[in-house]
Amino acid sequence: METFAHNFIQKNINSLVSLSATKFLNQQSEIGLMNMLKDSLLKAYPENRYVKDYSTLMTELNKLPPGSSCPEISLNTPDNKSISLSSLRGKVVLIDFWASWCAPCRRENPNIVQLYNRFRGNDFEIFGVSLDDNVAAWKNAIEKDGITWLQASDLKKWESQVAKDFHVEAIPYNILVDREGKIIAKGLHIEELIIKITEALGAKS
Repeated sequence: METFAHNFIQKNINSLVSLSATKFLNQQSEIGLMNMLKDSLLKAYPENRYVKDYSTLMTELNKLPPGSSCPEISLNTPDNKSISLSSLRGKVVLIDFWASWCAPCRRENPNIVQLYNRFRGNDFEIFGVSLDDNVAAWKNAIEKDGITWLQASDLKKWESQVAKDFHVEAIPYNILVDREGKIIAKGLHIEELIIKITEALGAKS
C-alpha cells in the first residue's frame, strides 16, 4: 500500500484524491513527497478546507519531522526527582503530553494504560509530560487513572519550555521516538500507535 500510495500521489500531484493516499505513506521517508503535494494543492485549491487542514498538518510535521533527533527533556517527577528523556536511550519511547485538567486526555488515559500493559517490559517506555500547574491535582489524576509509567512536569502549564520545544498547541498529543532518539511519528491515534510501536520494537538498531 505504501508503494501504491507513493506512485498514485506522484501521478496525481494536483488531485484532492491524493490526500486520502497520504495516510498510507511512511512520514519519515516520504516527507518530501508530502510537502510537494501540499505545495501543489495549495496552488490549485487555496481555499479548500481539506487542503488547508493538510497544510496545517505539514507545518507541524516540518517543525520536528520524522527522522529528526528528538529534543532533550529534563524535568522533575511528582516526587521532585529529576528525570531525562536521554536516560531511556535504547528503548522505544512514547512521549505523552497531557494534563489533569484536560478532559480529552483523561478519557484517553485508559487506552494508554492498556497500551502500556501490552508493551511494557519489551524495550518500551512511556514518558508522560504533564502541562499541569498544580502538583496535587497532577498526583491525584495519576493515581485515579492508574498511571504507572514515568511522569514529569515543570508545572508551568502552557508556559512549559518543553511544550514550546515540541510545538505542542493542543493536548492530548504524543510523539513516538525510536531506540536512537529519533522521531518516528507524531500525533498518533491508539490504533496507529499499536502498529508503529510493534514495528519499532521489531526493528533492529
